[in-house]
Amino acid sequence: MTLVGSYRRSKRPTWQRIYDFDFAANLTAEESKLVLGVTAPLWGEQVDDSVISGKLWPRAASVGELTWSGNRDANGAKRTTAFTQRIANFREYLLANGIGAAPIWPKYCLQHPHACDLYYNQTAIA
Repeated sequence: MTLVGSYRRSKRPTWQRIYDFDFAANLTAEESKLVLGVTAPLWGEQVDDSVISGKLWPRAASVGELTWSGNRDANGAKRTTAFTQRIANFREYLLANGIGAAPIWPKYCLQHPHACDLYYNQTAIA
């Protein structure tokens, strides 16, 4: 299944769901070597000019991180905690440069990260 297929069958793709997706799950090692690139589609029925940047960039960052570095460390553990900090920094970078980006999580979670399980969740975020 592709990320696009996952989008059509599931709830809306948040950056967490995208980062958790294993796009190579059904590929052999040889088939994985043949992957030349990925895309991060954003379907028009959910966006207009007022929200496109806010929806696009957190999701595109997740796709980029997932496909470039993977979502697991050398021991096979999810790297959700480390990515959570990187995507938060990326959002701040976008905002500082005048590019709209939707909040990554509720403001309460920024103020109380352990209450929102942002640092403990190393498993699937389905």
